[in-house]
Amino acid sequence: MASVVPLSASSSAPSPVTSSSAGHEESLLAAALATNKSLLAQLAQLEQEHVGIDVVYSQMMAEEEEIRKKLGLERRHLEGEPLKAPAVKDIRFPVPSRVARKHHDGWYLAQMHSDHFDAVLDIQTECFEPIHCEEVQAYIDRLHLYPEGAIVLALPNPLPEKLVTLPPPTDKSAPVPSRPETLAGYVLAQRFFRGEIHADDDSQGLMETEKAVKEGRKKYDCVYIHELSVHPAFRSKGCSSPLLARVDDLAIAEGVRHISLVALPDATDFWIHQGFKELYKLDYAGIPSIYMEKELKAL
Repeated sequence: MASVVPLSASSSAPSPVTSSSAGHEESLLAAALATNKSLLAQLAQLEQEHVGIDVVYSQMMAEEEEIRKKLGLERRHLEGEPLKAPAVKDIRFPVPSRVARKHHDGWYLAQMHSDHFDAVLDIQTECFEPIHCEEVQAYIDRLHLYPEGAIVLALPNPLPEKLVTLPPPTDKSAPVPSRPETLAGYVLAQRFFRGEIHADDDSQGLMETEKAVKEGRKKYDCVYIHELSVHPAFRSKGCSSPLLARVDDLAIAEGVRHISLVALPDATDFWIHQGFKELYKLDYAGIPSIYMEKELKAL
């Protein structure tokens, strides 16, 4: 059996705290406090950086969304998914005073939207041969790419008799639309490059031009009129003037001095009267046509 050794009195009592051990503990405490203060400072810095990261992230997400919108056409062509018409926005412009006429009081220019499509397609059918008529998807694509260049001219209903008398609907059973205005015509314009042309229904080509400009490979130097259409019932009434004046204003806003287009043979004289000059002949969808330009006098 092991013997038990009794503890001495000195060993059972706590050791007295010496000044040296107290100083050591204070040093450790001070070091811990300093470390804690440093960690708090680092934490505050990280929080500030986190806020900065959030701001940068938000900016990146906004830029990504803008890129997604611009690349929507590319995704549609690759995936076969057509773009939908943008939400209707009633954006109107006053008719420039330099072309306004008193007997057209109440007419106005507006940015094209989906509610205009039926009337626009009707005007297109009246103005062009089927080979030059575009599907509604082409108009939707343009509204996504450059809505500023799609402009309609509207006249208030009821129309003044001295301005025009429209034929009655052919289908007597069809309801007559009760719209507050009638579209007399429209224009499709785009930022483009002098000397070049744009084919019908070529949304992919428009998307590629946007990409080339964004990448710095090309630079817009003109506004190109892809289409100007005035319903035959409104011709010789001065309706093309406000549409073309709007294109002039668009070119000025874009900082370019030239407006270009391709004129079909029967429209050449009209464009010459509007200040355009013939530059070269070309074959446009199998039809001999003329590339024309107009230089604005001042920006």
